Amino acid sequence: MKVLITGASGFLGTKLLDMFVGKAEVLGTYHSHPKERLVLLDVTNAVQTREVIAGFHPDIVIHTVALSDPDVCEQRREDAEKINYIGTKNIVNACREVKARLDYISTIYVFNGEKGHYSEEDTPNPINWYGETKLRAEQEVATLPHYGIYRFDKLYGYNGEGKPNDILSKVATGKPFEVNNNLVRQPLLIDDVGRALQLVQKLGLNGVFHLAGPDSMSKYELTVELAKLIGRETLVIPILGKEQLARRPKDASIVTSKMKRIGMKFTPLSEAMRVIEASLPKTTLER
Repeated sequence: MKVLITGASGFLGTKLLDMFVGKAEVLGTYHSHPKERLVLLDVTNAVQTREVIAGFHPDIVIHTVALSDPDVCEQRREDAEKINYIGTKNIVNACREVKARLDYISTIYVFNGEKGHYSEEDTPNPINWYGETKLRAEQEVATLPHYGIYRFDKLYGYNGEGKPNDILSKVATGKPFEVNNNLVRQPLLIDDVGRALQLVQKLGLNGVFHLAGPDSMSKYELTVELAKLIGRETLVIPILGKEQLARRPKDASIVTSKMKRIGMKFTPLSEAMRVIEASLPKTTLER
């Protein structure tokens, strides 16, 4: 099996690359952050996208590339449309030509947040430009005969020393930083994304799939738990949320019964923290 992962130099892409190596012949791409053994790909360039995918001729493409900050998407609406929608459309077209399955990373921001506890059958209705571009991209992906669309909330986890680690990378700088403490989140261990994709692919399923950790908490609470692993929880400063350009859904919580029915088990925060702590280098823990 051949698997191509876009955005393989990012937080999620790095984890997926590590998880698929050894299980498939894997090619990862990058755009702004070059890394060894990754190939350059600008998904907004239709010709380049077609050449890279046709050249590797994958059985599966996992598309993680996105402009994902909702406020940045409001400021740079044209860029958001190019990357999130046009870029995905280019990937879809290239997948169709080589008859590859496409697994697409989406977001809970396709929902307006008025109801909460959304299932895969609920009708999306985004309230910001980020959600709008991602929904339009979902609609393109769903035109393929073989595809998966994965919606989830805040990711957390650890990729290893010197790799992108999102919250842990910020904590490790040793500088104080502010984190929102107003919205309830469903943090998802990054490893669970890879496990979910592999399960759906193994079963040959198509459609939309919701992924969420079993614990609900604010981003501040999650950050504090991660910071405790290296003794830096005092650096995390809670804020109630500054004025933001993009509207946020009040309650975009999702249910994961569909994934659980096929055997997926999502990792509790307590278990995830033990796994992450065991993976951290000794020098980090001694700080």
